[in-house]
Amino acid sequence: MFYSTQIFNSAGLEGAAAQYATLAMGVVNVLMTFVSLVLIEKAGRKTLMAVGLAIMFVATIMIMVCLIFAQVNNTQI
Repeated sequence: MFYSTQIFNSAGLEGAAAQYATLAMGVVNVLMTFVSLVLIEKAGRKTLMAVGLAIMFVATIMIMVCLIFAQVNNTQI
């Protein structure tokens, strides 16, 4: 979050647009904090940990498959 304006500048946004993108990112961060508070109270920590673990496992497998296909096809990533 500290270097987000520079990162957005590097991504092609200029001046005020990079600052607005940083502001929007901060607003989303605050809003999702409140959403997570409600979600933790309703679903419980253990359930959310298990769901998060399952999603990370699937994402890791998908990345591995993509990298294997890229290697087989000699594609530069």
